Amino acid sequence: MLIMPLLACGGSQKPKPVTFAPARPADFSGHWEVDYSRSENVQTKLNAVIREVQREQARRARAIEQGRSPGPAQSGRNSWRSIIGLAEMADLITAIELVEIVQSDREVRIKRDNSFALICDIRKPPPVVQMTAFGSERCGWDGHQLYFQIALPDGLTIEHRITMAQTRDLLGISTTVSSGQVSESFLVNKVYARYDPESAGYRCRQTLSKGRVCSTEGL
Repeated sequence: MLIMPLLACGGSQKPKPVTFAPARPADFSGHWEVDYSRSENVQTKLNAVIREVQREQARRARAIEQGRSPGPAQSGRNSWRSIIGLAEMADLITAIELVEIVQSDREVRIKRDNSFALICDIRKPPPVVQMTAFGSERCGWDGHQLYFQIALPDGLTIEHRITMAQTRDLLGISTTVSSGQVSESFLVNKVYARYDPESAGYRCRQTLSKGRVCSTEGL
């Protein structure tokens, strides 16, 4: 699958940076539509997380049976309710079909259908930190990737890494959703293909609140 070279060379598995690599900005400008054939889904990730949690539970049970200490257990972590809740949150966050990116020397603005825009002031050295009503946001260029982190007061953390393919026709968005209630994070890789909203059958309109909005409604 073409998703693997794009996201592998983009380093989608990298943790949040302590120090950011020297900026090598890429131009993400344009309209992008999700390519489901190249993208991952949350159900697959949920199955993987459940298997990992079950392996850890089995390891702890074997240690107890053998009279060994299983290590410290954190109360309330990895309940099925917490795992399913985090999966549903990851599914909601990554259920973005259309993306429009407007980029200048000042900022990168990532408009996402049915969600708020991700905005980063790229004039400042990373990480650019901003406090909002929802929590704290950090962003900046990490090499050729654009990195966003949103830390919410309830312990939920959302990280996005955006990477451009060398062919410039594919955009990778790697999203990690983590919580203090679940030991495993949900990492979901989505691939978006460049498209022309006018020729693709989308109807675009200019709005005061969101700017130019494209959808299939009314067609």
